[in-house]
Amino acid sequence: MDCFFTNVALRKFPQYRDKPVAVGHSSTDKSSPQEFASRSKNSSSELSTCNYIARKFGLRKGMFLGDVIQLCPDLVVLPYDFESFEEVSAVVAEVLHEYAGKYNGYVEVVSCDEAYVEIYVEPEDYTGNDIYGFLYSIAEEIRKDIFKHTECTASVGVGQNKLLAKLGAERVKPDACCVVKDWRHFFDGLSLRKIPDVGYKFLKKLEPHVWDLGDEAEKVLGEILGHGNARKIVKYCHGEDSRPVTPGPRKSIGAECNYGVRLNGPYGVDYMMMGLAKEVEKRIAAAGVRESKITPKVMKSKDATKMPGKFLGHGSCISLSKSSDLPLTRNCDMISKTGMKHLSDWT
Repeated sequence: MDCFFTNVALRKFPQYRDKPVAVGHSSTDKSSPQEFASRSKNSSSELSTCNYIARKFGLRKGMFLGDVIQLCPDLVVLPYDFESFEEVSAVVAEVLHEYAGKYNGYVEVVSCDEAYVEIYVEPEDYTGNDIYGFLYSIAEEIRKDIFKHTECTASVGVGQNKLLAKLGAERVKPDACCVVKDWRHFFDGLSLRKIPDVGYKFLKKLEPHVWDLGDEAEKVLGEILGHGNARKIVKYCHGEDSRPVTPGPRKSIGAECNYGVRLNGPYGVDYMMMGLAKEVEKRIAAAGVRESKITPKVMKSKDATKMPGKFLGHGSCISLSKSSDLPLTRNCDMISKTGMKHLSDWT
């Protein structure tokens, strides 16, 4: 995910999307950026992250707020929104699981904003000989689906192992896809700092050596770094990474519909809610699990008097969600009843 905390926070503050924005233990929602800057010059609060506009001013995560205000006086600092972070992370995981299931693969969630997806593609899945083009199209679909469901951008890297996939995503950030076809071409001009486990101290020792030592690289670097580290880094520098994608337990199962929904006909909200509940019941049963928490999500029109620009679309909306605990169940009646209760709280 791109600038995860910042992009999630911006969903509630869309007026700042074109501004330099960071997330920290402060907020500018009640003051102008200039007033905030004057009050925060001596702040020792750390920034969790910032958007790419702010990074153009030299801002980076972990910097003190008092320092960044000197670099970027118009910086907007938004508060943490932990509930939304959890919600968006779960939605992204759900999207990734759908694609993994489609191609008989696995999902390894690394953190709230990073995950690996391993898929298996058969020749009959695509036409012609352009498998790389097909993989790029899958990556684009994933990226667009994530934005559709979360309003947050993501970058997707595709490679034959974790290393190449991660480096590919990092190279094209933000909001883009990259397929690494040939690691030699991809690594041309690559800084060693991009290689996992190469920190600043290692970098000074490695830079003059590792790219040019050939077959002697592991032996020479072993004397500097230790043979275990040397072996691993040399493999990375040759595009090799044997780490498997290790799937964890799936944390959520859901169903949703946000296109063609019209409730002014013969079928009402309760009919729609029961239909979704039945689909969830079916998916839970197929996974062999039961439900202990429910999170209904509703998209509420910002201006119901306007017709959506897209035919049968929902137009500009705000997203509402609320979680509650349930006794272990996979019963659609209980799921629907709880969903309707939350809906009544919003209306």
